[in-house]
Amino acid sequence: MTRAQVVSCLLSASLLVGSATRSATAQESWLFLHEQGTEALSSGLLDQAEEAFQRCLKAAESADCTEPGVCRALVGLALVQDRRGNFTESDRLYELATNQCEKATGNKDNHRFAEYLPGLADLYHRHGKTDKATMAFQRLLDIRTKRPPGDDSKILEAHEHFALFLRSTNHADEAAKHEHEAAQLRFKLNNAIEQ
Repeated sequence: MTRAQVVSCLLSASLLVGSATRSATAQESWLFLHEQGTEALSSGLLDQAEEAFQRCLKAAESADCTEPGVCRALVGLALVQDRRGNFTESDRLYELATNQCEKATGNKDNHRFAEYLPGLADLYHRHGKTDKATMAFQRLLDIRTKRPPGDDSKILEAHEHFALFLRSTNHADEAAKHEHEAAQLRFKLNNAIEQ
């Protein structure tokens, strides 16, 4: 989702509450702070990234913007902890983000919630929690396949990501099944584009 789409979505929600002007300013604030945190994290400036994500979390909470604001801030904080080697805290923060998203969307099979699952699965994998990573990838695939017809690109991504994970954990037979599904979807998508 682009920044403009996030802002548009948040503005629509704030209109329902009746405080569009105040909320839009607060929403821009958390978005700006999130961008600062992301840039600092990309540059390896972990203290600055953590500070920006903490400020982002406070701004999102004050804007009553759980999803995506609070969720993204928590994911940022989880990534900082992951880089520091604090794996238990990293997992806790990422799980908290997914729980917050699930509550905010009101649906554990929501496509917005699914956006957080690959990152969670990757963290679990890096932290040696292969069973949890497998469950997160399977849940992602389950959610993606329930989406409306015509959204094959998201299903394709889920199969490809799951296959890479399975190959890295020496589950070549299972990976091959997902690679086959991905190849069929890619063929279907390419044919649709040509027509």
